[in-house]
Formats: sequence, structure tokens, C-alpha cells
Amino acid sequence: MGNEVLIADRYRRVGLLGRGGMGAVYEAEDTKLGRRVAVKVLSAIGGLSRDETVLRRFVQEARALARIDHPGVVTLYDEGVHDGVPFLVMQLLDGVDLARLVRETGPLPPDVVCCVAAGMARALGAAHEAGVLHRDVKPTNVGITSGGRVVLARRRGRGPRGPGRRGRRLRPHRVTTRPGGARPRRGAPHRLHRRDADAAA
Repeated sequence: MGNEVLIADRYRRVGLLGRGGMGAVYEAEDTKLGRRVAVKVLSAIGGLSRDETVLRRFVQEARALARIDHPGVVTLYDEGVHDGVPFLVMQLLDGVDLARLVRETGPLPPDVVCCVAAGMARALGAAHEAGVLHRDVKPTNVGITSGGRVVLARRRGRGPRGPGRRGRRLRPHRVTTRPGGARPRRGAPHRLHRRDADAAA
């Protein structure tokens, strides 16, 4: 343990909580404040120390996330770059994510589904008021604490896109084929109609 490298000379990894396309989330010890936290290491966008523009954007987005103050959104404690890889330090929740809950218990009762949906809506509303679009709402990003509180896990989000930042235009007639037929290409309405993302998206 004495030779273990601390993240930013402060956070000691205790165990792996999960891994995804953007990187990994660890349970860690904050050696300065003596508390357990969750540290998300965004290894998929490493090398920020060599790109000041990307680094500046990362810091701006972290500050936007820090503006969200709501019990239904995981609290962001800290952010930084360690060995060229950005990381976020967040509140460590005592519970399970929605995907695991459904997988282990089966379909949820309608009243529970309504409570979860209402909690998610309130959390997203708080994020939108802070100018942040989550853009990755899915069961694995929705936590249910041991006390029954619904908490939306943070994503490295983005604010609404400005003019001139549209992506590649889709052909209106493009379809996705499958055995036995074809169907119109599916996706979020703002993407299909080439509109900028907003809170409703």
C-alpha cells in the first residue's frame, strides 16, 4: 500500500465499481478528508495535458456539473487530470443502480416505476436549470439508495449546442434493414430532424 500511486496525490483506489466505454469508476479513499468517494477515470479521452483546448473544455464542463445542487443528482466533489487522464470525484452512493435492481427482482410494481420516473424528472430538471444536458439517461446511470432515494449519476455532459456545431446530415429516406423487411431509421427526434439538442431531448 505504501508504494501505491494516489490519483492526484490524494485519492487511493479501494475497488472497481464499474467499467464502461469512457473509462472506469472506482471506490476510493480521500486521504485528505478521510472519506470514501467515487472516482471516475475518463481514460477514453486521455492525453488532455497535450491539448489545452480540450483541457479547457473539460474544466468548463466540470464546473457546469458542479453547479447542480439537488438531492437527486450525485454531488461532484472535485475534478482534475492525472498523468494526462481526466478524472471526476463524486459522492459515493450506498445502493444499486436501476438496471441491477430490475435484473435481480424482475419487473417493478407500477407505483415504484412512477416514483423512479418522477425522481429522474426532478433530477433532470435541476440539471437543465444549471444548463447541463445529461445525454446518457439509462438504467445503469440511475441509482436507488438504501433509503429509497432516486439519484441520477452524472455524465461528462454538455450544454446546448450552438450554431455551426451540427453533425452530419441524415438523408430523409434512409432506412435500417432487417430480415423480413425494413423500417425508418430510429433515433432521438432532434437527431432525426437535425435540430439542436435541448432539455426535452
